Amino acid sequence: MSSSDISQIHLGAMLSQLGFREVSGAPDNQKIFAHKATDTIVVLSWLHPEKPRPGIVAGVRRLLDEKGVIDRDDFDALARQIKSNHAQPV
Repeated sequence: MSSSDISQIHLGAMLSQLGFREVSGAPDNQKIFAHKATDTIVVLSWLHPEKPRPGIVAGVRRLLDEKGVIDRDDFDALARQIKSNHAQPV
């Protein structure tokens, strides 16, 4: 499984595990996550959050690596762990 196979729900769980906090006040079709220590903001579309969106996952993976939150290999490992722990998205 590549990290691009994860759903938006799984990606949100990953961000939470990495210390991101959901920002209140986002529109119903979005989730906004903030990582204060690195001044990083991630905005996810929340339309059909159960579906994988490879382009979004790739962009978030790159952003988190560039901001020093998690390197790309560790991101992939965490994606596999989150997906196996949450086989059925919640």
